[in-house]
Amino acid sequence: MGTDRGCTSVFVYRNPDTGVYCWFDLCDSAFDDTLPRVGEVIEVGLSMTLNTFRPQFFALEAMPILERVCDQLGLLIVDPQVEHGNAEEAVADLLVQRWIKKNSGLARYLAHRNGVPILKPYLPVAQSVEAWRFRRQRVWRLEDSGVPVVVPMVDFAMEGQIRVRRTVSWLKKEGRVLAQMFPPCDYIALITDAPSSGLIRRLHPYTSVMQALRGLLSVTDGPVGPVYFLSQDRVRDAGTVFDLLVRAKGSEPDLVSIEPDGFLDCFDPSDLTPRHELGG
Repeated sequence: MGTDRGCTSVFVYRNPDTGVYCWFDLCDSAFDDTLPRVGEVIEVGLSMTLNTFRPQFFALEAMPILERVCDQLGLLIVDPQVEHGNAEEAVADLLVQRWIKKNSGLARYLAHRNGVPILKPYLPVAQSVEAWRFRRQRVWRLEDSGVPVVVPMVDFAMEGQIRVRRTVSWLKKEGRVLAQMFPPCDYIALITDAPSSGLIRRLHPYTSVMQALRGLLSVTDGPVGPVYFLSQDRVRDAGTVFDLLVRAKGSEPDLVSIEPDGFLDCFDPSDLTPRHELGG
């Protein structure tokens, strides 16, 4: 919470796991007796800001929060995404649909505008939302035993100028690999704290690592359906596979890490001809 917009108090929502953020502004006039009216409704001086030019999961996470706030406080909203300007109930699904439409329209406008288009790299929406769901659920309990399993962070990286790749880390600490889930992604980053040479990091395609671990992995119902995981009783054998993959020769992709707000899932820049430089 802060007070940096004149007479407005700012409450920031930020989820460090998903990277989603928005903020609520509460005008100090909410505490006096001269509140303005919108038709038959008294304006309370509370607003929420959720920027566009973001992946769809920003709205999927933030709009239900707004709905809960309004339900608990008995508030209606005036949605600037629509033209009528009437007070209405905050319905998360409807607000998400409106935001997605505005977000897509802005992305296309900025990509096709005269002068210097503003573009962001692209990840298909199904992969984007899937990654967000895994980022929200960092610990998962196995359905049959209730044993907790680590859900590693699904990170985002840019390959080239227009493509976003999803990466998941698999670590070896003090000579032992971690038991964990392997969410769907593009690359697995194998990271080991080798005593002789320091930190080693190798990137391998997800499919290659899953193939190498064939027979050692189990399947469980994860945050978004069936997902592979490595159990504690298989870490010894998996450590041998890990070492072989770390020593394997081969070219690695040139990936640049980006934040969750650094890409779009509603517009593919490769659809443009000619291609433009990325920005924004």
